[in-house]
Amino acid sequence: MSTPFMLPDKLDTAAAASLHDALAAQSLGQVSLDGAQVRSCGALCAQVLLAARRDADARSAGFTLRPSAAMEDDLRLLGLGAELLSEGSDA
Repeated sequence: MSTPFMLPDKLDTAAAASLHDALAAQSLGQVSLDGAQVRSCGALCAQVLLAARRDADARSAGFTLRPSAAMEDDLRLLGLGAELLSEGSDA
């Protein structure tokens, strides 16, 4: 299993491009994300995470997201809890 990618504490619009680039670099294998330090997750970064989840599912690759409580709350408020925090995401 790969070492989880540590997500920054603030996943806002400014972080979206670098998050996309980091996830694209993992696009050949399992995606493992550690969001334990995330204090906030905005819509654009949530969209990037959702695209990564769907890509991993399409490739039958693993997708693991370990969110902080704050990140979990933000994803649920954005209506993405069911898909990003569901079975298979280790949340």
